[in-house]
Amino acid sequence: MKESLATFWRSPTVKTRADRVMHAIIILTRLSLVAAIIWASLQPDLLTLAMSVLTLCASFVPTFVERRYNLKLPIEYHLVLIAFIYMSLFLGEVGGAYAAFWWWDVLLHGSSGVVLGYIGFLFLYILQARKKINLSPFFIALFSFFAAVSFGVFWEFFEFGADQLFGASMQYGNEDTMKDLIVDTIGAAIIAFFGYRYFKDKQGSPIERWVTRFVELNPRLVKKK
Repeated sequence: MKESLATFWRSPTVKTRADRVMHAIIILTRLSLVAAIIWASLQPDLLTLAMSVLTLCASFVPTFVERRYNLKLPIEYHLVLIAFIYMSLFLGEVGGAYAAFWWWDVLLHGSSGVVLGYIGFLFLYILQARKKINLSPFFIALFSFFAAVSFGVFWEFFEFGADQLFGASMQYGNEDTMKDLIVDTIGAAIIAFFGYRYFKDKQGSPIERWVTRFVELNPRLVKKK
């Protein structure tokens, strides 16, 4: 049991100076959440406490995925996912960024469409490399697109639930929800286009480095059987 816990808390793969900087940012982010939890407990501020605990737990999702599925995620994967969680749940709601900056919600939903579309693309890339499927670049891009849009819908469900259960203010009516879904769709379309380009011509695609880094850390996943 102790060994399992030690494995879970182990740092992400860190190799270069840039990796160490990103890892330091992740640590500082989690420490700020611990401080917020302590502060909210003393007030008490139930909304801040609930959102801080939820954000801190969610920040370990990339680590959980690594341990659960025996993967190694590049440090930038950790940073991007944790930054999205922190900016949406903590800075957006507790810090009031949604109300202070009109573009905050647009930024998060657009970036989530890109990130989640990439995750869908990477999943199919692995299956394609292992000869588990044989899809054209168009259908791989199409799947990535719909995977990201679908998650955007579920995120709206989450925002609605948070508003109802915790008294948060993550949604501002039908117009806000539709705007979020439109931005999600645009972000998903962008990554679908780049995913299509990657399969057609790997050189020059903006996602080439992301794929290369993942493959370097997980060569067994793309080894052809």
